[in-house]
Order: sequence, then structure tokens, then C-alpha cells
Amino acid sequence: MIQLKQHQKYTSLVIEITKKGGFLTVDNALLDKLDETLKHTQYSKLKALLFHFKANPDKNNQPISIAGGNLKELHQLLETPDLARLFFIRVRKFLNHLMKLDPLIIIACDGSCIGGGAEWLLHCDYSFLSENAYLDFKQLSVGLPFGFGGDKRIIDLCSKTTASQIIFNTQKITAKEAKEINLVHETMTISDKSLYMNFLKKLDTFPIEAIHAQKKNLHDHKLSPELSTNTFMKAWGNETYRNSLLKFQ
Repeated sequence: MIQLKQHQKYTSLVIEITKKGGFLTVDNALLDKLDETLKHTQYSKLKALLFHFKANPDKNNQPISIAGGNLKELHQLLETPDLARLFFIRVRKFLNHLMKLDPLIIIACDGSCIGGGAEWLLHCDYSFLSENAYLDFKQLSVGLPFGFGGDKRIIDLCSKTTASQIIFNTQKITAKEAKEINLVHETMTISDKSLYMNFLKKLDTFPIEAIHAQKKNLHDHKLSPELSTNTFMKAWGNETYRNSLLKFQ
């Protein structure tokens, strides 16, 4: 059973996700739970939305946060291609929706992320991965290309060359290596919330308009100067900026 626990921290919302009796998988049950939890969220009032994926051990006693799919559900989808297509579209739409929201999307994982689970981790603005965890991009080894857009995210975060190296070598990348090549932003001690809580505390010192505008400009880095300036002007004149100017008078 999937369990979600949410609480407000500063001007951000933290959602802790865990599953009793096994590790999380990217499936309809998880999406249903997240849709239900987030349906009344007022994103315009949040500086950040943080998902903390807790870990449970696999059969080799390795802590896993999230894997690419529920095996039972995947076997059923093999017999119903139309439903399979709808499922993969649903996942892609959900992840793309997260990236387009006003608040920063932050993901913290206590354990390793496998296949589509590793793709999920990449769909955020800032990430934390346990120092003993790894990202296992094994998609081709099970006969599939990337299904959730993770290949495009590797290109965005690293380069096309790095994406090719990871994908075609079906690489398992340690947290340290992931940070070195910019796949993740920070490494943390498992279940230690202090690192991301300090980051949320830092964000809380910035005006919400500036955070939302900066996120949009980072994602839309190919915007024309006019459109980019329009985004900048949405934050122009906020109280923090006015007070900063007063200090220099």
C-alpha cells in the first residue's frame, strides 16, 4: 500500500512517499495517489514542491526508492497495447506537468532508482540522492527505449554525448558519479532531511515572484529577449527588491 504524508515547511510543500511491503514503482496506483493528494494544491502560493521517495529493500537487501514499473501491471499491459499506450502517455503528461508548475520541483530519494524510476528522478529542478544509492539506466537491456522522457532530460542536464554513453552502455551510476556529471544536484545521508530542509529554508528568503520567474527562464532558455523580459517583469518591483535598493541609497 502506497502512503503519502504531506506537510508545509516554510513556503513549500513536502510530500513523503513510501510503500508498505516493497519499494515504489511507476504505476497507475502511484499516479492515482499523487493526483488525489495534489488536486487542491495552490501552486501559485508555493516556492517549492518537494517529493521525498523513501526506500525499501529489494530481494538483495539493497535500498530501492523507485523502479520503472509494477511487474504485475506491466504483464497485463502487454496484452492490452491501447491501455499500455495510455499509461505511458499518462506518466509523460504528469512529469511534464510537474516541470511546468510555478514552484520549484525538488526530488529527494533515499534509495536507488531503476529504469523508469531513474527517469522520474530527472524530472525536477533540484535533486537529492542518497550517497549510497545509484541510478540504473537498464532500459535497453530489457528491450525498451526510454519511455518517460528521461533521455531528453539527460541531454538537458549533461550533454547528448553523455546521454549516448549512459543509454547505450546501460550504465549503473553511483550517486557520487551522478553528481559529478550533473545528473543530480546533491548527495545526502539516507533519511537525513537536514540538507533539503536547509535548501527550503534558503529558498524562503527569496520572493516568490522571483523564484517562479527564474524557473520559467531556466526552462525556456531559448525564449526571445521580449518573452524572457516579460517573465522578468512579473517579478519586477517586489518588496524584497525595493528593500534591497534602499540599502544602497
